[in-house]
Amino acid sequence: LCIGQKQIWFMLEFVGDESRVKLDCSDQPEFDSWCWVNYWQPLEDIVSFKRKVYERALGEFSSLVLNTE
Repeated sequence: LCIGQKQIWFMLEFVGDESRVKLDCSDQPEFDSWCWVNYWQPLEDIVSFKRKVYERALGEFSSLVLNTE
């Protein structure tokens, strides 16, 4: 039986310049690249067994990001 990881999601607003985003400042960076994507794009790219939890999290935050009521 695989229980998985417990996750806590946060919504943050980035107000800086994207050139200041540095994900390679350690000897063993976790990410080799990054890019801005459409809000719902992660649902297309995530592995299938995680899709439901991403859909739920993005749905919870959508009113903050997409100005939907």
